[in-house]
Amino acid sequence: MEKKYLIIGSGALSSELQYQLNYLSISFDIIQYRDLRSLLDNHDCRFNLYTKIFYLGIGWYSTINEIQLFRNFIKKLKLESFNGEIFFPGTQSTLINKISSCSKLKLDYFIPNRYNLIKYFNEFFLVKSGINYDIIYIPIIINLKTKSYLKYKQLASQYELSVPNGGKNMMYFISAKSLVRDIVNTKNDKSKRFLYSKYISFSDYVETELDSQVKLSLLQSDSAYNLSLKRHIEYLIKKTVREFVGLFYSPIAKNTEKIFFANHFINTYVKPIDSETARFLSNDFYNPLKMKAILEKNKIFCEKLL
Repeated sequence: MEKKYLIIGSGALSSELQYQLNYLSISFDIIQYRDLRSLLDNHDCRFNLYTKIFYLGIGWYSTINEIQLFRNFIKKLKLESFNGEIFFPGTQSTLINKISSCSKLKLDYFIPNRYNLIKYFNEFFLVKSGINYDIIYIPIIINLKTKSYLKYKQLASQYELSVPNGGKNMMYFISAKSLVRDIVNTKNDKSKRFLYSKYISFSDYVETELDSQVKLSLLQSDSAYNLSLKRHIEYLIKKTVREFVGLFYSPIAKNTEKIFFANHFINTYVKPIDSETARFLSNDFYNPLKMKAILEKNKIFCEKLL
């Protein structure tokens, strides 16, 4: 069967993937994520025409609806006896909460997160389906305009910035070209992988990859979120409410998030660095020994790409 790929979803990774497929002269089609539900309901797409499907979408349906949409997609593949491969990007968070040694973050990880829940259950149903898959847990992507990249780029534009641990945390990164080249050319048989290109400190990332001369200093804060204890508790309560609402009803969850974070930015940000980034940088997530043990326990293959 001649190679023909399908991309479900848009965004920075989807655009980079399309560029690489065009460069390699590989035939592919694109389905906008917002159209997937109607295509499944109307039986307007034959997925067994494709040798590989890249499931890159996630939208603003409620958590339950998002998971149900993916289950319907899997059911459709099985109904068609799909014998190709599904590429599915997992989330680091399912690994980080097992690696984390920061007691300040334990309560936060206990609170369900909409994005993580969707990823967790969708991954579960994909693995149980028996369909061939390639699940990759992706670290921060270099040279790709994701939300994380744009956030760090904005932070790096400051003259001086206070960050947890002075930016000395060692972290994993992956180049966009290496990632896309791998997922396009590699055929795997029901594999889970953690890929990376570099293992460097956040300060080195800012200097070499973001080309910034910002001065990083040690953030003095009692909270992993760069917040006072009172604000930290308020944050966790509002987050719990938002995530609970998001289980059943997406418009309220979406609007609540916008309103909450707008107010949160005005009232509680102590420094140019936001609380979520402060949390992310406040802990040594990627201690290599811990990382290796967790990956092996979860049967996840770790590979460094050039």
